[in-house]
Order: sequence, then C-alpha cells, then structure tokens
Amino acid sequence: IVPGAFNALSARVVADLAAAGYRDVHDLDLDDAVWEADATTASGQRVELRINAHTGKVLSESMDD
Repeated sequence: IVPGAFNALSARVVADLAAAGYRDVHDLDLDDAVWEADATTASGQRVELRINAHTGKVLSESMDD
C-alpha cells in the first residue's frame, strides 16, 4: 500500500460501517483482502467484523469477547 493510502482506505471503511449503523469502530486491520475491526452495533452489542476490502461488504459479524 502506498504511504498514506492505508489511512484513506481505513477512513472509508469506518465511514461505510457508520452508514451501515455501526459505531465506535476500532482496531481496524487489513489482512490480505479482508478488513477486521471491532465495533458496536446500533443496539449496543460489541462485535468483531470481517469486511471484504474490495466491496466493503460485511462478511461476518460475531460477538466480541
């Protein structure tokens, strides 16, 4: 990734997740073509997310320990 691109890409992921109703997105990490992040759902549940880096689609949502 080009320097500075990670910040721009991660900001886009956070914005997309916020638009989908997630808040308090943190611990964002890119692993191959999948973003991993911790967040809070609109109902207040803490979750771990896996997001497709190409489409922005949430691939999975699981309870955060």
